[in-house]
Amino acid sequence: MDDETLALVESFFAIDVRTDALSIRGDPALATDSAMTTESDTLRMITIGPTAFISGAAVRDAILVQLATALAGPVVVGPVPAVLTAAQATSAVAFNRSKLRDRRSVIAVQSLVGNTLTGVWDADTIQRVAQLQTNEGTLVVDGKIGQQTMREIAVQLEAAGQRNSLLRMIVDFNKLDENGLMDISFDPTVASNAETGSFAIPGPTTIRVGPSGFTQGYEGLVHTVAHEYEHVRQRRIGIQSRNIREFLGERIEILSKGMIEEDIAGFADDCGRALSHFNAMTVAEQRAEWGHFVEIRTKLRARMRAATPVDQVIHAQLLIDYNAVVRP
Repeated sequence: MDDETLALVESFFAIDVRTDALSIRGDPALATDSAMTTESDTLRMITIGPTAFISGAAVRDAILVQLATALAGPVVVGPVPAVLTAAQATSAVAFNRSKLRDRRSVIAVQSLVGNTLTGVWDADTIQRVAQLQTNEGTLVVDGKIGQQTMREIAVQLEAAGQRNSLLRMIVDFNKLDENGLMDISFDPTVASNAETGSFAIPGPTTIRVGPSGFTQGYEGLVHTVAHEYEHVRQRRIGIQSRNIREFLGERIEILSKGMIEEDIAGFADDCGRALSHFNAMTVAEQRAEWGHFVEIRTKLRARMRAATPVDQVIHAQLLIDYNAVVRP
């Protein structure tokens, strides 16, 4: 129960793990008490080796050693662009403060655009975001990080290998509920898009996102992360049925509330998996989840009506299968 131990130690000793650390996790292969890598110049991914798990105090000390390590930060901060007016920059500061509130998200942006890493939205950072928008060529140049600019930032962070920074920004931007989450991080050994893990249900959960989670594109990555956060909620409250958990995870992706929509192919894949899990439920479980099934079917019908004639033909059987389901 290394993850649970780390969460307990962090809480008991009131260790600040949200200012500079993206992830703190156990590593059974680590030969030392702790180690660290960084992203976005100063954001830390800390691993704790088995030799530290002799006591709570030893785990605490292993974490604090890495949090206390001085980091150099960016080498050069260039001149501030003058893309926006002062009034436009002020408006963008207010907007971005409402969209990205986590200090680590701001640092990820500042590192990407080449500004001093304060973790605070300011006019300098806004002007550099506006320059990024200008350079991209198709974005509205206003310094505001809406869905499309967030997508471009995600593409650039992923290309730079800043995957943990990107995960933090996705969680922050989409206001995902972290109650019950112990840690989320990129894990190159995960074969699927992502996986959740916990010692028991109900209980707290970790999320590990694999390489394929990132290669599916920004929309798919956002949906994958939201899906896994739904599993965190489910495990926290004690939903034991895997079919219910997966059905509800797919529901999050299908409804896409507050998220950027996937294309029709990805949407249809989600609907197909949701239907498969619904059909595998017991009758009692289907009755309990009927309202959620109707939500999904209603969204499917709406997307199919708006789809191209070709896509309507491709996914016609899926709609037939959904329409054939009767209330248990």
